[in-house]
Amino acid sequence: MTNVASDPDPSHAQTPAEYVALLRLFRDRSGLTYRTIQRRAAENGDSLPASTLATMLTRDTLPRAELVSAFLRACGEPTVRVDAWLEIRRDLLTAPVPSPDAGPADENADAPPAEAVPEPATRPAWYPARHPRLYLLSAGFTLAVVLITIVVVSNTGGTTSASGASSPSPSPSASPSPAQGLPPSGTYRFRIALSGLCLTEKPTLETGELWQGPCDQAMPTRSLVRLGDEYQITTDHPDFGPGCMGVKESSAFIGATVADDFCAKTGAGERFELVPALEKPGGFRIKALHSGLCVGLTGNSLKPWAAIRQVYCYQNRFGQIFFLDPEKTG
Repeated sequence: MTNVASDPDPSHAQTPAEYVALLRLFRDRSGLTYRTIQRRAAENGDSLPASTLATMLTRDTLPRAELVSAFLRACGEPTVRVDAWLEIRRDLLTAPVPSPDAGPADENADAPPAEAVPEPATRPAWYPARHPRLYLLSAGFTLAVVLITIVVVSNTGGTTSASGASSPSPSPSASPSPAQGLPPSGTYRFRIALSGLCLTEKPTLETGELWQGPCDQAMPTRSLVRLGDEYQITTDHPDFGPGCMGVKESSAFIGATVADDFCAKTGAGERFELVPALEKPGGFRIKALHSGLCVGLTGNSLKPWAAIRQVYCYQNRFGQIFFLDPEKTG
């Protein structure tokens, strides 16, 4: 990193959790991906797998000194700054841990007890109280309506419209549950209806961004994990291990990047709904739950390496409809 003056100052950390938070901030400001940091660490002769780094930055405990050093060196920190980070780490490691039973120092022991604050009323004082008789009239009217409805439905064998015409009661099969017809958890290739190409990363890039490409070269392995009526789409990268597909930074904007990363990096952007595409039987739209937008092509390209983005959900846009081809594993 070149702008040392703007780097997080480790001396501000008073606890291990604050120390790790500053490391997270350091990585965010570096603009480097976990994969790039792993590669740079290897070039420095250090071992820092991307998955280890991701775990290190999500915990509130002090990471090992060699991991901190490898991380900072990979981000371009000079030796003097790396030493400063490690010195603060040593101080935190040897600092006494306060007893959980010991409360904070009582600086106001002689101060009179604070006056109790009354709980707010469930209704403002100025709000007019409803007369009890009105409650009884309303309840009686509602009960009469319910009884009339039950009698009408039982006599007609169905529901009654406002005009008095009755219609037959729907059979259970006519009102399928929202989850009916949804695919089970499993490993799939995600084939785009428009082009016949599949979701894939570019092997030459470390960004995790998704494109359409030849299905026989699609990578990493991609799986559905069903969570009730929603899904998480997990990945298993040959170099970077387990991860999740998501909308970067949980963006709600049209054109936002869709990419693979370590799980929980994109937060709410990792949860999806699979919506059956009526115009392409067997196909599904992948709708991001946090935005209500779909995953797909921004245009109608049939060529490999067109980018996958977050787009408006439109009918008859086959670039946002996916066929899920099961893959054998193991």
